[in-house]
Amino acid sequence: MNPFSEYAAIIGIDWADRKHDLCLKTPDDDSLEYSVLEHKPEAIEDWANELRVRFEGKPVAICIESRKVPLIRNRSNHTVLPKQPLAP
Repeated sequence: MNPFSEYAAIIGIDWADRKHDLCLKTPDDDSLEYSVLEHKPEAIEDWANELRVRFEGKPVAICIESRKVPLIRNRSNHTVLPKQPLAP
């Protein structure tokens, strides 16, 4: 069984101090979507809301190395973001 089958998408994040590079993959498509997220609370909030709408509230898996970033600390505000961090 695929451990990510319960997620609408898998998103890898390369977190940095000014911008964050994102790579998104959905289970039904082999292509990857690349994007950049600004390092601003409003940008992170808008992005999380866009995910909620796009994936109809289904959870997405966020793969990120550090637990000391706002996205992880504030994920309790978003039902679309998983509550269980993955080990790097």
